[in-house]
Amino acid sequence: MSQTGGAKKTYAVFVCLFLFSCGGPSAVTRSESSPRGGPAAAADGAPLVREITDYLVGGNTPAALKAAETLMEYPEQTPLSYYLCASAMARSERWTDAKRLALKAFESSPESPYVAAQVLAANADIALGTPKECVARVETLISEDEQNLSYRNIHGKCLLAAGATEQAMSDARAVLKQNETDIGAIKNLAAGYLATKQHEHAVYVLSRAVELAPEDAESWFLLAEAKYNAGLSSEMLGHLQRVVQLDPHFLEARIALGAIYRELGDSAGAREQLEAAVLLAPYSADAYLNLGNAYRGLGETEKAEASYRRALDLRPDLVQAHYNLGLLFLENEIPGVELVQRLERAIGELRTYRESATASQDEVNNIMRYETEARERIKIEDSKRSAEPKSGNSSPEQDTDDGDELTPAGGE
Repeated sequence: MSQTGGAKKTYAVFVCLFLFSCGGPSAVTRSESSPRGGPAAAADGAPLVREITDYLVGGNTPAALKAAETLMEYPEQTPLSYYLCASAMARSERWTDAKRLALKAFESSPESPYVAAQVLAANADIALGTPKECVARVETLISEDEQNLSYRNIHGKCLLAAGATEQAMSDARAVLKQNETDIGAIKNLAAGYLATKQHEHAVYVLSRAVELAPEDAESWFLLAEAKYNAGLSSEMLGHLQRVVQLDPHFLEARIALGAIYRELGDSAGAREQLEAAVLLAPYSADAYLNLGNAYRGLGETEKAEASYRRALDLRPDLVQAHYNLGLLFLENEIPGVELVQRLERAIGELRTYRESATASQDEVNNIMRYETEARERIKIEDSKRSAEPKSGNSSPEQDTDDGDELTPAGGE
Protein backbone atom coordinates (compact mmCIF):
# COMPACT_ATOMS: atom_id res chain seq x y z
CA MET A 1 0.00 0.00 0.00
CA SER A 2 1.69 3.16 -1.09
CA GLN A 3 1.80 6.19 1.02
CA THR A 4 2.58 9.65 0.61
CA GLY A 5 5.49 9.92 -1.73
CA GLY A 6 6.86 7.78 -4.56
CA ALA A 7 6.03 4.14 -4.95
CA LYS A 8 8.67 3.25 -2.36
CA LYS A 9 7.03 5.25 0.39
CA THR A 10 4.34 3.26 2.16
CA TYR A 11 1.50 4.96 3.92
CA ALA A 12 1.22 3.63 7.45
CA VAL A 13 -2.50 3.19 7.10
CA PHE A 14 -2.70 1.36 10.35
CA VAL A 15 -0.14 3.06 12.57
CA CYS A 16 -2.80 4.17 15.03
CA LEU A 17 -3.31 1.04 17.09
CA PHE A 18 -5.11 3.13 19.67
CA LEU A 19 -8.21 2.95 17.49
CA PHE A 20 -9.49 -0.19 19.18
CA SER A 21 -12.03 -0.69 21.97
CA CYS A 22 -14.43 2.20 21.77
CA GLY A 23 -13.61 4.28 18.73
CA GLY A 24 -10.71 6.36 17.46
CA PRO A 25 -9.86 9.98 18.05
CA SER A 26 -11.44 11.15 14.82
CA ALA A 27 -14.54 9.09 15.47
CA VAL A 28 -15.49 10.51 18.81
CA THR A 29 -19.17 10.68 17.92
CA ARG A 30 -19.70 7.13 16.74
CA SER A 31 -20.86 3.97 18.45
CA GLU A 32 -20.98 3.86 22.23
CA SER A 33 -18.76 6.94 22.27
CA SER A 34 -21.78 9.04 21.33
CA PRO A 35 -24.21 9.64 24.16
CA ARG A 36 -27.18 11.39 22.65
CA GLY A 37 -29.19 11.42 25.85
CA GLY A 38 -27.95 12.24 29.31
CA PRO A 39 -28.75 15.22 31.47
CA ALA A 40 -30.27 18.14 29.69
CA ALA A 41 -28.06 21.06 28.79
CA ALA A 42 -28.43 24.37 30.56
CA ALA A 43 -31.56 25.95 29.19
CA ASP A 44 -29.84 28.80 27.39
CA GLY A 45 -27.28 26.47 25.82
CA ALA A 46 -29.70 23.79 24.64
CA PRO A 47 -29.93 25.07 21.03
CA LEU A 48 -26.15 25.03 20.76
CA VAL A 49 -26.03 21.49 22.13
CA ARG A 50 -28.41 20.43 19.38
CA GLU A 51 -26.39 22.33 16.78
CA ILE A 52 -23.10 20.71 17.82
CA THR A 53 -24.69 17.27 17.74
CA ASP A 54 -26.05 17.86 14.25
CA TYR A 55 -22.75 19.28 13.00
CA LEU A 56 -20.76 16.35 14.36
CA VAL A 57 -23.17 13.79 12.93
CA GLY A 58 -23.12 15.65 9.61
CA GLY A 59 -19.33 15.82 9.53
CA ASN A 60 -19.19 19.63 9.63
CA THR A 61 -16.20 19.97 11.94
CA PRO A 62 -15.52 23.73 11.56
CA ALA A 63 -19.14 24.57 12.40
CA ALA A 64 -19.11 22.17 15.35
CA LEU A 65 -15.93 23.77 16.67
CA LYS A 66 -17.31 27.28 16.33
CA ALA A 67 -20.52 26.33 18.13
CA ALA A 68 -18.52 24.54 20.85
CA GLU A 69 -16.36 27.60 21.47
CA THR A 70 -19.53 29.68 21.83
CA LEU A 71 -21.15 27.15 24.17
CA MET A 72 -18.11 27.05 26.44
CA GLU A 73 -18.61 30.76 27.15
CA TYR A 74 -21.91 30.00 28.90
CA PRO A 75 -21.74 30.08 32.71
CA GLU A 76 -23.46 26.72 33.24
CA GLN A 77 -22.50 23.44 31.63
CA THR A 78 -23.74 19.85 31.80
CA PRO A 79 -21.96 16.55 31.22
CA LEU A 80 -23.48 16.40 27.75
CA SER A 81 -22.38 19.91 26.80
CA TYR A 82 -18.85 19.20 28.03
CA TYR A 83 -18.76 15.93 26.13
CA LEU A 84 -19.99 17.37 22.84
CA CYS A 85 -17.54 20.26 23.06
CA ALA A 86 -14.76 17.78 23.80
CA SER A 87 -15.80 15.83 20.70
CA ALA A 88 -15.61 18.96 18.56
CA MET A 89 -12.16 19.73 19.96
CA ALA A 90 -11.00 16.17 19.23
CA ARG A 91 -12.27 16.35 15.65
CA SER A 92 -10.25 19.55 15.34
CA GLU A 93 -7.19 17.82 16.85
CA ARG A 94 -7.16 20.24 19.77
CA TRP A 95 -6.30 17.36 22.05
CA THR A 96 -5.44 19.26 25.21
CA ASP A 97 -8.83 20.97 25.19
CA ALA A 98 -10.55 17.71 24.24
CA LYS A 99 -9.01 15.90 27.20
CA ARG A 100 -9.83 18.69 29.66
CA LEU A 101 -13.47 18.89 28.59
CA ALA A 102 -13.93 15.12 28.42
CA LEU A 103 -12.72 14.77 32.00
CA LYS A 104 -15.06 17.56 33.06
CA ALA A 105 -17.93 15.65 31.45
CA PHE A 106 -16.99 12.57 33.43
CA GLU A 107 -16.41 14.36 36.72
CA SER A 108 -19.66 16.31 36.54
CA SER A 109 -21.75 13.16 36.17
CA PRO A 110 -20.81 11.03 39.20
CA GLU A 111 -24.12 9.20 39.49
CA SER A 112 -24.14 7.96 35.92
CA PRO A 113 -20.56 8.38 34.65
CA TYR A 114 -20.00 9.07 31.00
CA VAL A 115 -17.73 6.13 30.21
CA ALA A 116 -17.52 7.50 26.66
CA ALA A 117 -15.88 10.61 28.10
CA GLN A 118 -13.09 8.44 29.48
CA VAL A 119 -12.72 6.88 26.03
CA LEU A 120 -12.35 10.33 24.52
CA ALA A 121 -9.86 11.38 27.21
CA ALA A 122 -7.88 8.21 26.54
CA ASN A 123 -7.75 9.00 22.81
CA ALA A 124 -6.54 12.49 23.68
CA ASP A 125 -3.81 11.14 25.94
CA ILE A 126 -2.66 8.80 23.20
CA ALA A 127 -2.66 11.56 20.59
CA LEU A 128 -0.71 13.78 22.99
CA GLY A 129 1.82 11.02 23.64
CA THR A 130 0.83 10.65 27.29
CA PRO A 131 -0.89 7.23 27.45
CA LYS A 132 0.65 6.51 30.85
CA GLU A 133 -1.48 9.32 32.30
CA CYS A 134 -4.53 7.47 31.02
CA VAL A 135 -3.27 4.20 32.51
CA ALA A 136 -2.90 5.75 35.95
CA ARG A 137 -6.24 7.56 35.77
CA VAL A 138 -8.21 4.49 34.73
CA GLU A 139 -6.46 2.26 37.27
CA THR A 140 -7.99 4.48 39.95
CA LEU A 141 -11.43 3.99 38.42
CA ILE A 142 -10.92 0.23 38.23
CA SER A 143 -9.95 0.10 41.91
CA GLU A 144 -13.31 1.72 42.69
CA ASP A 145 -15.31 -0.50 40.33
CA GLU A 146 -13.47 -3.74 39.56
CA GLN A 147 -16.40 -5.24 37.66
CA ASN A 148 -16.59 -2.42 35.12
CA LEU A 149 -15.29 -4.08 31.96
CA SER A 150 -15.45 -0.82 30.00
CA TYR A 151 -12.83 0.71 32.27
CA ARG A 152 -10.65 -2.35 31.85
CA ASN A 153 -10.89 -2.09 28.06
CA ILE A 154 -9.91 1.58 28.16
CA HIS A 155 -7.02 0.60 30.41
CA GLY A 156 -5.94 -2.04 27.88
CA LYS A 157 -6.10 0.46 25.03
CA CYS A 158 -3.75 2.82 26.87
CA LEU A 159 -1.41 0.00 27.90
CA LEU A 160 -1.03 -0.91 24.24
CA ALA A 161 -0.29 2.69 23.32
CA ALA A 162 2.28 2.84 26.13
CA GLY A 163 4.03 -0.24 24.77
CA ALA A 164 2.91 -2.63 27.53
CA THR A 165 1.60 -5.10 24.98
CA GLU A 166 1.84 -8.31 26.99
CA GLN A 167 0.06 -6.78 29.98
CA ALA A 168 -2.67 -5.41 27.71
CA MET A 169 -3.19 -8.81 26.10
CA SER A 170 -3.29 -10.49 29.51
CA ASP A 171 -5.91 -7.99 30.66
CA ALA A 172 -7.96 -8.59 27.50
CA ARG A 173 -7.92 -12.34 28.10
CA ALA A 174 -9.04 -11.77 31.69
CA VAL A 175 -12.00 -9.70 30.47
CA LEU A 176 -12.90 -12.40 27.94
CA LYS A 177 -12.97 -14.99 30.71
CA GLN A 178 -15.75 -12.93 32.27
CA ASN A 179 -17.50 -12.18 28.99
CA GLU A 180 -16.29 -14.08 25.95
CA THR A 181 -18.24 -11.82 23.59
CA ASP A 182 -16.85 -8.49 24.86
CA ILE A 183 -16.00 -6.70 21.61
CA GLY A 184 -13.71 -4.16 23.25
CA ALA A 185 -11.58 -6.91 24.77
CA ILE A 186 -11.51 -8.84 21.49
CA LYS A 187 -10.24 -5.75 19.68
CA ASN A 188 -7.61 -5.11 22.35
CA LEU A 189 -6.41 -8.70 22.06
CA ALA A 190 -6.31 -8.42 18.28
CA ALA A 191 -4.38 -5.15 18.50
CA GLY A 192 -1.87 -6.95 20.70
CA TYR A 193 -1.50 -9.66 18.08
CA LEU A 194 -0.96 -6.98 15.44
CA ALA A 195 1.66 -5.25 17.58
CA THR A 196 3.52 -8.53 18.05
CA LYS A 197 3.19 -9.41 14.35
CA GLN A 198 0.98 -12.43 14.99
CA HIS A 199 -1.18 -11.44 12.06
CA GLU A 200 -2.90 -14.78 11.48
CA HIS A 201 -4.06 -14.79 15.11
CA ALA A 202 -5.32 -11.23 14.64
CA VAL A 203 -7.30 -12.26 11.56
CA TYR A 204 -8.89 -15.14 13.46
CA VAL A 205 -9.84 -13.00 16.46
CA LEU A 206 -11.19 -10.13 14.37
CA SER A 207 -13.18 -12.48 12.16
CA ARG A 208 -14.90 -13.51 15.38
CA ALA A 209 -15.46 -9.83 16.24
CA VAL A 210 -17.25 -9.04 12.97
CA GLU A 211 -19.41 -12.13 13.41
CA LEU A 212 -20.46 -10.96 16.86
CA ALA A 213 -20.86 -7.30 15.91
CA PRO A 214 -21.23 -6.96 12.13
CA GLU A 215 -22.14 -3.28 12.50
CA ASP A 216 -18.95 -2.39 14.40
CA ALA A 217 -16.95 -0.35 11.89
CA GLU A 218 -13.77 -0.47 13.89
CA SER A 219 -13.67 -4.26 13.92
CA TRP A 220 -13.81 -4.23 10.12
CA PHE A 221 -11.06 -1.61 10.02
CA LEU A 222 -8.76 -3.69 12.21
CA LEU A 223 -9.62 -6.81 10.21
CA ALA A 224 -8.55 -4.97 7.06
CA GLU A 225 -5.23 -4.18 8.72
CA ALA A 226 -4.76 -7.74 9.90
CA LYS A 227 -5.45 -9.18 6.46
CA TYR A 228 -3.11 -6.69 4.82
CA ASN A 229 -0.32 -7.67 7.19
CA ALA A 230 -1.10 -11.36 6.72
CA GLY A 231 -0.67 -11.04 2.96
CA LEU A 232 -4.39 -11.06 2.21
CA SER A 233 -4.51 -7.53 0.81
CA SER A 234 -6.98 -8.50 -1.92
CA GLU A 235 -9.69 -8.67 0.75
CA MET A 236 -8.73 -5.41 2.41
CA LEU A 237 -10.42 -3.05 -0.03
CA GLY A 238 -13.84 -4.60 0.54
CA HIS A 239 -13.42 -4.41 4.30
CA LEU A 240 -12.53 -0.71 4.18
CA GLN A 241 -15.47 0.01 1.90
CA ARG A 242 -17.62 -1.73 4.50
CA VAL A 243 -16.16 0.55 7.19
CA VAL A 244 -17.18 3.78 5.45
CA GLN A 245 -20.62 2.35 4.68
CA LEU A 246 -21.11 1.68 8.38
CA ASP A 247 -19.48 4.90 9.51
CA PRO A 248 -18.99 7.64 6.88
CA HIS A 249 -17.10 9.65 9.52
CA PHE A 250 -14.34 7.08 10.01
CA LEU A 251 -11.41 9.29 9.01
CA GLU A 252 -8.70 6.65 9.08
CA ALA A 253 -10.69 4.41 6.75
CA ARG A 254 -11.21 7.29 4.30
CA ILE A 255 -7.48 7.98 4.24
CA ALA A 256 -6.68 4.28 3.87
CA LEU A 257 -9.12 3.93 0.97
CA GLY A 258 -7.63 6.98 -0.69
CA ALA A 259 -4.15 5.48 -0.43
CA ILE A 260 -5.34 2.15 -1.84
CA TYR A 261 -7.20 3.71 -4.76
CA ARG A 262 -4.12 5.78 -5.53
CA GLU A 263 -1.95 2.66 -5.53
CA LEU A 264 -4.43 0.93 -7.84
CA GLY A 265 -4.15 3.84 -10.26
CA ASP A 266 -7.62 5.19 -9.50
CA SER A 267 -6.67 8.75 -8.62
CA ALA A 268 -10.25 9.95 -9.13
CA GLY A 269 -11.49 7.42 -6.57
CA ALA A 270 -8.70 8.48 -4.25
CA ARG A 271 -9.66 12.13 -4.63
CA GLU A 272 -13.29 11.36 -3.76
CA GLN A 273 -12.33 9.63 -0.51
CA LEU A 274 -9.72 12.18 0.49
CA GLU A 275 -11.83 15.24 -0.28
CA ALA A 276 -14.43 13.67 2.01
CA ALA A 277 -11.68 13.17 4.59
CA VAL A 278 -10.59 16.81 4.64
CA LEU A 279 -14.21 17.94 4.90
CA LEU A 280 -14.61 15.63 7.86
CA ALA A 281 -11.29 16.58 9.46
CA PRO A 282 -10.02 19.89 8.07
CA TYR A 283 -7.22 19.87 10.65
CA SER A 284 -5.81 16.47 9.63
CA ALA A 285 -2.37 16.81 8.07
CA ASP A 286 -2.45 13.18 6.95
CA ALA A 287 -5.67 13.75 5.03
CA TYR A 288 -4.21 16.74 3.18
CA LEU A 289 -0.96 14.90 2.53
CA ASN A 290 -2.77 12.04 0.82
CA LEU A 291 -5.16 14.38 -0.98
CA GLY A 292 -2.09 16.02 -2.49
CA ASN A 293 -1.05 12.63 -3.85
CA ALA A 294 -4.45 12.14 -5.46
CA TYR A 295 -4.28 15.55 -7.12
CA ARG A 296 -0.73 14.79 -8.29
CA GLY A 297 -1.94 11.57 -9.88
CA LEU A 298 -4.62 13.54 -11.73
CA GLY A 299 -2.13 16.13 -12.94
CA GLU A 300 -3.74 18.88 -10.84
CA THR A 301 -0.38 20.25 -9.78
CA GLU A 302 -1.53 23.51 -8.21
CA LYS A 303 -4.05 21.71 -6.01
CA ALA A 304 -1.43 19.12 -5.13
CA GLU A 305 1.03 21.78 -4.03
CA ALA A 306 -1.65 23.59 -2.02
CA SER A 307 -2.60 20.35 -0.25
CA TYR A 308 1.01 19.56 0.65
CA ARG A 309 1.51 23.12 1.90
CA ARG A 310 -1.63 22.84 4.01
CA ALA A 311 -0.33 19.59 5.51
CA LEU A 312 2.87 21.39 6.50
CA ASP A 313 0.91 24.31 7.94
CA LEU A 314 -0.91 21.86 10.18
CA ARG A 315 2.18 19.80 11.03
CA PRO A 316 5.49 21.50 10.26
CA ASP A 317 7.35 18.34 11.29
CA LEU A 318 5.61 16.25 8.61
CA VAL A 319 8.73 15.99 6.45
CA GLN A 320 7.04 13.52 4.10
CA ALA A 321 5.25 16.51 2.59
CA HIS A 322 8.63 17.97 1.61
CA TYR A 323 9.49 14.70 -0.15
CA ASN A 324 6.19 14.78 -2.02
CA LEU A 325 6.68 18.40 -3.02
CA GLY A 326 10.14 17.51 -4.29
CA LEU A 327 8.69 14.78 -6.51
CA LEU A 328 5.92 17.10 -7.65
CA PHE A 329 8.42 19.73 -8.80
CA LEU A 330 10.70 17.15 -10.42
CA GLU A 331 8.00 15.42 -12.41
CA ASN A 332 5.48 18.10 -13.35
CA GLU A 333 5.24 21.48 -14.97
CA ILE A 334 3.89 24.12 -12.61
CA PRO A 335 1.90 26.97 -14.19
CA GLY A 336 3.86 30.21 -14.00
CA VAL A 337 7.05 28.53 -12.80
CA GLU A 338 9.91 28.10 -15.26
CA LEU A 339 11.99 24.94 -15.35
CA VAL A 340 15.08 26.17 -13.51
CA GLN A 341 13.07 27.65 -10.68
CA ARG A 342 11.02 24.47 -10.44
CA LEU A 343 14.10 22.26 -10.23
CA GLU A 344 15.64 24.50 -7.60
CA ARG A 345 12.48 24.14 -5.54
CA ALA A 346 12.62 20.38 -6.00
CA ILE A 347 16.20 20.28 -4.74
CA GLY A 348 15.30 22.34 -1.68
CA GLU A 349 12.30 20.21 -0.75
CA LEU A 350 14.14 16.94 -1.26
CA ARG A 351 17.10 18.18 0.75
CA THR A 352 14.80 18.95 3.68
CA TYR A 353 13.53 15.38 3.63
CA ARG A 354 16.99 13.89 3.05
CA GLU A 355 18.38 15.67 6.11
CA SER A 356 15.55 14.50 8.34
CA ALA A 357 15.65 11.51 10.65
CA THR A 358 12.80 9.97 8.64
CA ALA A 359 14.79 9.24 5.49
CA SER A 360 16.22 5.75 5.08
CA GLN A 361 19.67 5.26 3.59
CA ASP A 362 18.19 4.03 0.32
CA GLU A 363 16.04 7.15 0.15
CA VAL A 364 19.03 9.36 0.89
CA ASN A 365 20.98 7.71 -1.94
CA ASN A 366 18.11 8.12 -4.40
CA ILE A 367 17.47 11.72 -3.41
CA MET A 368 21.14 12.62 -3.82
CA ARG A 369 20.96 11.17 -7.31
CA TYR A 370 17.81 13.18 -8.07
CA GLU A 371 19.51 16.33 -6.82
CA THR A 372 22.61 15.70 -8.93
CA GLU A 373 20.51 15.14 -12.04
CA ALA A 374 18.48 18.27 -11.31
CA ARG A 375 21.63 20.38 -10.93
CA GLU A 376 22.98 19.04 -14.22
CA ARG A 377 19.68 19.92 -15.87
CA ILE A 378 19.87 23.43 -14.42
CA LYS A 379 23.39 23.85 -15.84
CA ILE A 380 22.18 22.79 -19.27
CA GLU A 381 19.31 25.28 -19.12
CA ASP A 382 21.61 28.06 -17.96
CA SER A 383 24.01 27.30 -20.82
CA LYS A 384 21.18 27.34 -23.34
CA ARG A 385 19.98 30.68 -22.06
CA SER A 386 23.45 32.18 -22.17
CA ALA A 387 23.75 31.15 -25.82
CA GLU A 388 20.36 32.57 -26.84
CA PRO A 389 20.06 36.01 -28.47
CA LYS A 390 18.86 38.50 -25.91
CA SER A 391 15.99 39.72 -28.07
CA GLY A 392 13.40 39.39 -25.35
CA ASN A 393 11.19 37.43 -27.74
CA SER A 394 11.40 34.13 -25.92
CA SER A 395 9.04 33.37 -23.11
CA PRO A 396 9.64 31.32 -19.97
CA GLU A 397 7.22 28.73 -21.29
CA GLN A 398 9.54 28.08 -24.25
CA ASP A 399 12.34 27.20 -21.84
CA THR A 400 10.47 24.94 -19.52
CA ASP A 401 10.33 21.69 -21.44
CA ASP A 402 12.37 20.15 -24.20
CA GLY A 403 11.13 16.63 -23.66
CA ASP A 404 13.89 15.78 -21.17
CA GLU A 405 12.07 15.73 -17.85
CA LEU A 406 13.55 14.00 -14.85
CA THR A 407 11.84 10.78 -13.84
CA PRO A 408 12.90 9.68 -10.35
CA ALA A 409 13.36 5.96 -9.94
CA GLY A 410 10.56 4.65 -7.79
CA GLY A 411 8.42 7.69 -8.53
CA GLU A 412 4.82 7.36 -9.54
